[in-house]
Amino acid sequence: MRVINTENSFTVSSEGYGDYGLYLIAKERVEQIIKHGFNKDHDNKYEKDELLKASLYMLFFHYRDLFPEGSLDHFYDMFPWSDYWRKKFEEKDCAEALVIIGAMIAAQLDVLHSNH
Repeated sequence: MRVINTENSFTVSSEGYGDYGLYLIAKERVEQIIKHGFNKDHDNKYEKDELLKASLYMLFFHYRDLFPEGSLDHFYDMFPWSDYWRKKFEEKDCAEALVIIGAMIAAQLDVLHSNH
């Protein structure tokens, strides 16, 4: 996989590579940065693990059948953003959710790295 960074532009390519999941996550992360402005400066404003909390909520929501009844309640209460974002996440299918979760975890890792 290659991520090419040029001025205000990223290109993600999986050509010739078998890491399709990694490609999808990198592509999503680039979209978060370019399309939505969720860059390092934006993400560094999160001081209470909001990216991780949203990721956990999405994981539990989309795979709630794997957990005991009522398990989602705790994650519902700790979701860090508005109902607008919660509903957008809930509308995704499981595969799309995993890609977004992976990209948000990558963003959380970047936040942790930049704070050290």
